[in-house]
Amino acid sequence: MQPDLVKRRLLTSVISAPVALALLAGILLWHLRVERLYVNWLEGSGEVLSAAQSAGNRILNAQDALGKYLASADPAGSIAVQRALDAAGDTFKRLLASSSNNSADENRLTEIGVREGRWAAAIQGVMDNGPDESTRGTAALTQITPLTRSLLASLDDFIDTHAEMVRAGLGRRHDEQTLVSWLVPILAVAVALVLMLISWTDIGAIVREYKRILDDSEQANLRTNNFLDTISHELRNQLNLIMLWSRLLLSGERDADSLKRGLNSIDRAAQVQAQLIEDLLDFAKIESGRLLLELRPTDLPAVVNAAVDTMAAAAEARSIDLRVIIDPRAATIQGDPQRLQQALWNLLSNAVKFTPTGGRVQVQLARINSQVELAVSDTGQGIAPSFLPHVFDRLWQADAPAHAEKKGVGLGLTIVKYIVTMHGGTISVQSDGLGKGTTFSVRLPIATEGVRSQRRPNPTIVTTPDLAHIPRLNGLRIIVVDDDQEATEALRGLLKSLGAEPIVADGAERALQLLAEHPPDAMVSDIAMPGRDGLSLAREIRERENQAHSGHLPLVALTAYGRVEDKVSIFSAGFDSHVIKPVDPAELAGVIRSVVEPGGDKL
Repeated sequence: MQPDLVKRRLLTSVISAPVALALLAGILLWHLRVERLYVNWLEGSGEVLSAAQSAGNRILNAQDALGKYLASADPAGSIAVQRALDAAGDTFKRLLASSSNNSADENRLTEIGVREGRWAAAIQGVMDNGPDESTRGTAALTQITPLTRSLLASLDDFIDTHAEMVRAGLGRRHDEQTLVSWLVPILAVAVALVLMLISWTDIGAIVREYKRILDDSEQANLRTNNFLDTISHELRNQLNLIMLWSRLLLSGERDADSLKRGLNSIDRAAQVQAQLIEDLLDFAKIESGRLLLELRPTDLPAVVNAAVDTMAAAAEARSIDLRVIIDPRAATIQGDPQRLQQALWNLLSNAVKFTPTGGRVQVQLARINSQVELAVSDTGQGIAPSFLPHVFDRLWQADAPAHAEKKGVGLGLTIVKYIVTMHGGTISVQSDGLGKGTTFSVRLPIATEGVRSQRRPNPTIVTTPDLAHIPRLNGLRIIVVDDDQEATEALRGLLKSLGAEPIVADGAERALQLLAEHPPDAMVSDIAMPGRDGLSLAREIRERENQAHSGHLPLVALTAYGRVEDKVSIFSAGFDSHVIKPVDPAELAGVIRSVVEPGGDKL
């Protein structure tokens, strides 16, 4: 997830609550404003109705005062009539002023005002003439009464109409209040829920993204740790062979046959170490982008033949049928012959390594249009479908379990893919599953662009340290358990040179048989073995001892893993001690002496 997207999502999550509150506050302010307008309208309507009712009362007062005046002909009565007329006029003015914001009321009141004017003029005319005779006064009152009734009827009609409008407004307002009382909370809750959902979704996406990054980091860290452990294991295994054989040969107790076997073992271990170091250097160059090629016209069939010749001896030693099929149309390509041979050798080495004895490995080179295809097929253990997408991942094999029969350090195929890619080619892998073989296919263009060159350094050769004093193990019968024939042979020779009677077992099952046939004084067992490993063997021995109530057999573990959790597993399984590879003969002898109790008098 991009940082800008994370920032936007976090900003959305942060501002969602304030936005919801602001929206709710806006709705409430709008509601308050509507309420204020309604109150103002209600107050105005009340003033109009009050003024209309007051105008009616003033008209009646004026009519009553006029009747009294005409009946009494008292001059003081004219003053009362005049005051009533003035009060009625002022009330009508106030009524007109209060309805100035309503055009409908203003038009109707204007019409009523005209009638009021005629009514007032009629009364004023009577007042100007004064009362003569009672008949005249009665006639004048009879003339004015219809005007008064008409005026009062208009006012009553206006009051009824306005009151009905107010009642309708109150009804609508009640409905609006009910609607708002439900709508505002529902709308506020809905908006809050939507914003909360958006925020929750964004936060969830961010949390998942960072959890993925954290998991990837943890997996990368785990792969790196496993890779380092595996590298340590591979280095120690080879160093173990070199040191055991070199010190055995330096001890002086050797014959021509053991000398040859020892030197051959040392040579093979040194070659494996040299290749491992080369792979590590190449991997470091790949990581830093410094792995370069020296391109020149390259005879690819010659490269294939050279790689096959290199692996021929290893294939023959395991009775593997190594076949080569080369298309005569396979042209010369532009490439780095050393790097191409390195890639092909790696593929061939894996094919031979993972193909059982009596199997078949085939190398086929063919031209397909403007490309050449190199296919390396074997009838070996194959690859599970779920692992196929990860075959070329860096450090992919580093997390292989300790009991795996064949393991690697997870560098070879990564380097092969990088070399092929730098040549402008592609590499793919096909396998029908475990036990059904594997085929690696490399396609290279006939011509590639040149790149800079860089020479590969030669591995450094170090000297063997001087032989140290080694404690004697005279007369001790010791069972040595290891699936590596060369390692067991070296250990057997070392223990024999120290006065012990070594018995070799190539696996846990054979070791359990030897326990019954030749009860030993101690057992030295490797941990990483195919099938039943050393830990399982130790647990089986301790369980048998508990069931038979027999003595305690001293067990010493040999391991190329030196982590704390590995030591915990070793001692938890029942081992009395352990020695980390490469084995120091003096340390091994000292450890054996320290754990052997019943045979102490034999030392």
